[in-house]
Amino acid sequence: MKTNRKILVIMMVTLFCISLVPMAPAADGDKININTATAEELTQLKRIGPKYAEKIIRYREANGHFSTQRHR
Repeated sequence: MKTNRKILVIMMVTLFCISLVPMAPAADGDKININTATAEELTQLKRIGPKYAEKIIRYREANGHFSTQRHR
């Protein structure tokens, strides 16, 4: 039971953080739309590796597009 709660908390925090940045700058300065980006494109973002990119895509497929945008 504790494991399920821990996983749930981690996923909630992750999804909250992801929802804040639908458009994120890649290493080369171009912006990447996390609603349409491939796993390869997502890995160009800071702190996003292949496993995390796949989690983002799975979440997007199961729940639809991210809608919150952070304005500068």
